[in-house]
Amino acid sequence: MKMLWSLMMLVMLVMMIVLVECRHRISSSSSSTDIDQIQKKLWDYRGPIGERNWDKHYRHCKGRYQSPINIEMDRIVYVPNLQLSFINYDNYLYSMRMTNNGHGVKLHQPNDMIDDERNDRLGCFITGTALNNDIYRFLQFHFHWRNSHSSGSEHAIDGRKFTMEMHIVHQNVRYDKNEALFNRILAGDLFTVIAVFFNETDHHNHDLDPIIKHLHKIINIDSEYTLEQPIQLKNLLPIEKQINFLRYYGSYTTPDCQEIVTWIIYPKPLDITSEQMQKFQELLFNTTHNHRHHHHHHHHQHHHEHQHHQRKHHQSSLIKNIRKKNHEKFHNKNRPKHEQENADDANDNDDDDDYSAESNEDSTNNNDNDNENDLDNDETFGYYRHIQELGSRKIYAPMQSYGTKIFPSSSLLIIILSILFFSVLFFD
Repeated sequence: MKMLWSLMMLVMLVMMIVLVECRHRISSSSSSTDIDQIQKKLWDYRGPIGERNWDKHYRHCKGRYQSPINIEMDRIVYVPNLQLSFINYDNYLYSMRMTNNGHGVKLHQPNDMIDDERNDRLGCFITGTALNNDIYRFLQFHFHWRNSHSSGSEHAIDGRKFTMEMHIVHQNVRYDKNEALFNRILAGDLFTVIAVFFNETDHHNHDLDPIIKHLHKIINIDSEYTLEQPIQLKNLLPIEKQINFLRYYGSYTTPDCQEIVTWIIYPKPLDITSEQMQKFQELLFNTTHNHRHHHHHHHHQHHHEHQHHQRKHHQSSLIKNIRKKNHEKFHNKNRPKHEQENADDANDNDDDDDYSAESNEDSTNNNDNDNENDLDNDETFGYYRHIQELGSRKIYAPMQSYGTKIFPSSSLLIIILSILFFSVLFFD
């Protein structure tokens, strides 16, 4: 009887091990599964399934620690021994897959490379005291931008947005193995996302060329292209990547909005030229119109040729307007500050008006009045979530970041001590 009982216990133990292993394999079949599945759910930035209705379908979206936020630099808490370490960030990542996911451009490694056991040796990781010394594995990176040349980022610094924002997504390796699936979902430190800003300047960013020169090959939603040149992640980060950063705890900026993200923000933007940025804006334009045309094709097939010429004409007009606004932007630098701000605001409004006017004209030509006047229904590309409240959260930075020195320099300290010493002697 005892032998039978022991055998039953052994069988139950084996079944439990097999079950845990199966759950692990399902949850880690692609290391980007969690965040990618979220991207595929039905949501939009605007319209009936837009941000104002997210919390009706995604309960986390009404949480207290949401992202993105406006970072007020005078509220930064500087702490000692806050550091980041980058492992294998100088590795060449070959065969990166570039995808148009309907909300932006995402780049990731092929699944066979992600799932390979050699990934621990060949993969890219980030760790450090800023991440509680946990190790995070690189999954993918993607871009956020708009038609406007100055407000394409999700986060803001002192109320100011940037031309574009890139997110490099990492997952905590502690949840790769030997953890139940529900622990992965509930973990508050599941992801680390590095946010890098880009601003238009006259300095060409050669590190973006392998991506930009192939954007025209993914103008359709869900289309994919394999890059011919390898990518080095270190080239996508600022030079002072280990010291000049900010850290706060937040959420995904898209549904399900889970508050499981440690954000690393680099407030100093990298360069991108107006010509390079134009390629992203052309992708936004073409993707939006291809999607809308495909969606309404069965309503007005006989207008297909006319729409094609109309889109080319409107695209040409839009690109000319963008070039004009960018040209004015650089010349505004020589104006007084208050004139610069007024000119920038006017240009931003003009950019949005140009885009809306173009879309409305296209809608009118299609004679489609059911939902075409509401541009939010189909156009998810180029929008982003509104700024969320910081609340009780703190934003941390390394003590010596941005030239900030909490303690006086050694020379100044010697002078102060000398004054105190002679003061004491004089009064004695």
